[in-house]
Amino acid sequence: MDITAEKLKRTALNETCRKYGGKMVDFHGWELPIQFEGIIKEHNAVRNSAGILTYRTWARIFVNGPTVSSFYSAPTPTTCARPSTARECIPILPTNMPELVDDIIAFCLSLNRYLVIVNATTSSKDYNWLKSQARKMKVTVRNKSDAYSMAAVQGPNVPKMFETFAPEALNLPRFGIAEKKLFRPGLFYKPHRLHR
Repeated sequence: MDITAEKLKRTALNETCRKYGGKMVDFHGWELPIQFEGIIKEHNAVRNSAGILTYRTWARIFVNGPTVSSFYSAPTPTTCARPSTARECIPILPTNMPELVDDIIAFCLSLNRYLVIVNATTSSKDYNWLKSQARKMKVTVRNKSDAYSMAAVQGPNVPKMFETFAPEALNLPRFGIAEKKLFRPGLFYKPHRLHR
């Protein structure tokens, strides 16, 4: 199969990845680099400096409305029921049967506004589930994945990089989030640790 086929979606970093020799592969319909100069060299670069990984395939869904806290607390006990602005919670999406739709990541941007991140392979299923639940409450669910890109940056030199273009991100608590306009409106998330 031709990896450059038009049917594959491309991230905002696609041309940059190609420019620096990224070995491009089909990842769930997206053309993404699997490696550049080799796993060991790239591992050492991240450990000693910094590295970036695109999460463009993950869906970004915004849930807004006056009952958004109840929307998350109804299906399962979760810290989302007691929202803390600019913080993350990790709810689960249950079915009516004793099983789960998925686990997701939800950020409380304001008391009536959440950003939900779901995995690439389950994005359609999760989005449809959220929409089905929203019909019962005063909330709106919008998949804004095409309007935003998402990347993870890690390594010891990351704080110095952020001093240049997003110094406020350096003051975020664990699982904190801040909105900032760069070239386009964007979101910054500070994870609780550098490596998983």
